[in-house]
Amino acid sequence: MRVRILAFALAVALGCDAAPKPAPLEAAPEPATPKPAAPKPAPGGSTILGGVYVQTCATPGACPSLLQPAGAAHCKALGLGGMTWRLPTRDELKAWRGKPELVGFEGFHWSGTPFEDAPGQVWIFDPTSGSETTIPGDRKPFAVRCVAKP
Repeated sequence: MRVRILAFALAVALGCDAAPKPAPLEAAPEPATPKPAAPKPAPGGSTILGGVYVQTCATPGACPSLLQPAGAAHCKALGLGGMTWRLPTRDELKAWRGKPELVGFEGFHWSGTPFEDAPGQVWIFDPTSGSETTIPGDRKPFAVRCVAKP
C-alpha cells in the first residue's frame, strides 16, 4: 500500500497523469478488394470450355448443317441465355477435340476464321480426325456450333 501511495505522489510531483490513458484508436480496416465475378452458369444446351460458352449440341437440331454465312447468321440470332453468340475461331475448334461434353462432333465444323491467303475462304475443322482445310463459305454446308463470351 505504501508503494502505491509513493508512486502516486511521485507521479503528481513530476506532473504525470496517474489516470489510465485511453487505448489508441484502431485504424479502420481497409476495404476488401472485390473479387472478379464468377461467370454465370452455362445456359442450357451449352458448357464452358476454354473460357467461352460452347453449344453441346445434345438437343436435336441445336447445331444445324448450314453454309458458313447462314451459320454465322444462325449464331448471331441465337438467343440462348441472352448472350451474343458467334461461330468459333479455328483455334477454339481445335482445342475442343476429345471433349466428352460435346455431342455430334463428327465431321467438319465451320469456324469464323477466314483464310488469309484467299479471301472468301474460311477454315473448317473435323474434331474427330483432326483434319482441317479451307473452303469458300458458300460451297457446302457443315456443322454450326456457336460460342459466346461469359
